[in-house]
Amino acid sequence: MSATHQEVTPVSLGFVNCFIVRGDDRIVLVDAGTSGKESVILSAIEKEGFAPGKVALIVITHAHADHTGSARALKQATGAKLAIQKNDAPFLSAGQSAEIVPASLLGQVIRLTTRVSPQAVAPVQPDILFEEELDLRAFGVNGKVISTPGHTAGSASLLLDSGKCLVGDLITAFAGRPGYPPFIRDKRELRQSIRTIIDLGATEIYPAHGGAFSVDRIRNLAE
Repeated sequence: MSATHQEVTPVSLGFVNCFIVRGDDRIVLVDAGTSGKESVILSAIEKEGFAPGKVALIVITHAHADHTGSARALKQATGAKLAIQKNDAPFLSAGQSAEIVPASLLGQVIRLTTRVSPQAVAPVQPDILFEEELDLRAFGVNGKVISTPGHTAGSASLLLDSGKCLVGDLITAFAGRPGYPPFIRDKRELRQSIRTIIDLGATEIYPAHGGAFSVDRIRNLAE
């Protein structure tokens, strides 16, 4: 890989990020933002030097509307396969959000003020369902997607061989401070998932909400 190119490029969509992961001559897109963001994401892909047809795979980290909203439009625009962990797949297919469970005062406030609830987005059928992991080498990227439940039953993270780990909402970094997400379906599972990415060699964490940080800053969250 050329030193002038990043392996992972965050794409800011306001309060949530999606990510472009550069492979050999193709890319993997991680998450799809809210509805109507496909033009922003496609523009970011082109700025990275790739045509839409070079998107080999779209990975959805979990089925909440701020991650799935533009999935159908992006699938149609790129022709890419769409992958999601099997437990969240029914929500994606139905155009709904997986269960939203506030786990803190912040979660309760967000839910009340933004009316976060299961809501309709454009339904889309995934092409690839996985249980424990999905190897990304077939799509030109050295890494894998692994099941990391807790935020939702079907949450997943993308772990690259370089140690970069894109975690969706497994961890958030509001105001630059890594911590638990405001919505947690199962905290025991969430902590175990954090231990999993640490044990598998993650070194740099890319959350969907906030900027990247070193794995050393989340070791206490696995306790």
